Amino acid sequence: MEKQDISVKALCMTELKLHEMVTNRTQKYLSQMELCRQKPGEEAIHDVRVAARRLSAALRFCEGYLPAKRVAKVQVKLAGLLKMLNPLRDAQVMAASIADTAHPLHSDRQFADWLRRQASEQEQIAEVAFAKPKPPGPSPKSLAALFAKASKKTRRSDPLRSLKMADAAFAKCLRRQEQIDPANPDTIHSYRVAFKKFRYTTELATQVLPENEGIPTTVFKAMHDHQQLLGQIQDLDVLQTTYRRFLAHEQRPNPAGCQAMAAQMDALIADLMEQMTWLITFWRISTSKPYPWQSCAVRDTHPDASHPL
Repeated sequence: MEKQDISVKALCMTELKLHEMVTNRTQKYLSQMELCRQKPGEEAIHDVRVAARRLSAALRFCEGYLPAKRVAKVQVKLAGLLKMLNPLRDAQVMAASIADTAHPLHSDRQFADWLRRQASEQEQIAEVAFAKPKPPGPSPKSLAALFAKASKKTRRSDPLRSLKMADAAFAKCLRRQEQIDPANPDTIHSYRVAFKKFRYTTELATQVLPENEGIPTTVFKAMHDHQQLLGQIQDLDVLQTTYRRFLAHEQRPNPAGCQAMAAQMDALIADLMEQMTWLITFWRISTSKPYPWQSCAVRDTHPDASHPL
């Protein structure tokens, strides 16, 4: 159980960390947005989407510190930016994927040309949007207003809020994990969304509260690898769906290509099922339990020798 008798000094330090954390993530977001406005290439799109998600996660921590209405407006703008960039990101990733000579669809030049056209069209849409006087996403002015309106009279943040948020995010991961059906990619996607929010939440929790500074970097590396595998499954699912629609439109079959991608998906999902034993080592299963990396029992008995614990 966490200590409830947090001192005033600790409260003030927490708010200083909150301010520093949100400021850093705001600056990162703005710098990535500027790069993306100059040229919305694949790497720039990826970086600005990550920066937007991490800023959004940081803002969720600031209830009682930053003005709620202004934060809500910024969150809506961030969500709109991500929604606009999703088609471009998907087209770029698919085009890059099949450009690999080892990919089963590499020889389908018609599909490759179609994907390049899709990516080019989406890039033009993004370029037009970013060139507007009011580009997508929250403006620097609206972000600056968040801090200008932060007041000493604002209700103090709960110093245990970050841990409570991580507990809730992890509980959601556990529920989504139980619902996974290997034959249904939608259930894996739902788990991926929950896990991504959990990972970003724990990243923030370690920055705000000293109670959580003991998380080994190897555990964060394992979280990254787990999320990366989930992303590979999602990308392949999008590619499979897109290719099936393309073949239906062109009225031509390609059973070899579809079967090869199905085999890839089976292999990725098998890897994911093996990694599912990792989840309970990422966070405590209840507030009455120790963190896994503090438990000798978890470290000594974990069945997966490749896991960092």
